[in-house]
Amino acid sequence: MNRQKRVQTIRKRVREAGSLQLSSVAHEFGVSEMTIRRDLQDILLDPEIQLIRGTFLYLPEAPKGGGEPYSLLTASVQNREAKERIARRALSMIDVGEDLLFDAGSTIEILASLLPVDHTGTALCFSYNVLTRLLSCPNMSISITGGRFHRRSMLFESREGVELLRRRRVHKAFMSAGGIHRRLGVTCSDEYETDLKRAGLEAAEQRILLADSSKFDSFTACHFANIDEFDTIITDDLLDEFSRKALEEGNVQLLIV
Repeated sequence: MNRQKRVQTIRKRVREAGSLQLSSVAHEFGVSEMTIRRDLQDILLDPEIQLIRGTFLYLPEAPKGGGEPYSLLTASVQNREAKERIARRALSMIDVGEDLLFDAGSTIEILASLLPVDHTGTALCFSYNVLTRLLSCPNMSISITGGRFHRRSMLFESREGVELLRRRRVHKAFMSAGGIHRRLGVTCSDEYETDLKRAGLEAAEQRILLADSSKFDSFTACHFANIDEFDTIITDDLLDEFSRKALEEGNVQLLIV
C-alpha cells in the first residue's frame, strides 16, 4: 500500500473507531511506528483527527451556530507557561500520604504529571488524561468514576461515579473552571460536568481552584460553585487589578504566581 492510500485508510479507520493507538495502527498496516509518525503531518491535515499521547482521536466539529465547544486538546496548549507555574504552586501544597481529588482539565493534568513517582495516599479522578498521569505513581491507590467517555473533555460521566464521589472524603480537591465571574460564580462548559464537580467539592476538606488569568471576568454555560466556596485560588500574575482586589476582599486565599 502506498503512502497516500495508507493515510486515507488510517483517517477512515480512526473516524470509524473513534480512537486508535498509534502502535496498533502500525501493527495493522505492517509498518513501524516511525513510519506512521512520518505520516502524521498528512493524517492530521484532517481537522477532526488529533493525536494525544500516542492515541489518534476522532473529534468531530460541533454543528455551525452551536458555539465553540471546549476542547482539552486546544486548552492544553493555551497559556501553557502560566498553567505550569500554577500547577507547581499547587504541588507545593500537597503533603506526603494525603488523599487527593483531581478534577478534569489541562492545568489539573499538569499538576498530576508533577507528582513524585513515590507519592503515596489515594487519588480520585474522573478524566482520562489525569488518570494516565497518575499511573506514573505506583504507590498511589487510584479510583476513577468511569461511565460515558466525553472525547473533547476526556471526562467520564455516570450517576454511579457521582455517588462514588459523594461517599468518599479527601484532604484536598484540586478543581478547574471554564470561567470565574464575580456575580455569576464559577462555571464549566457542559451540564454533565456539574454533578461531578459538585460532588468533588463536597468531598474535600480543602478546596483549591487552579485557573489561569484568562478565566476571570468570564463565564461559560453551567454554574457549579460560588467563588467563596473555595479556600484557595491559584492564578498567574496577569490577573487584572479589578479581579484581584475583588478576590482579596473576600474570604478566599489568593495565590498569584
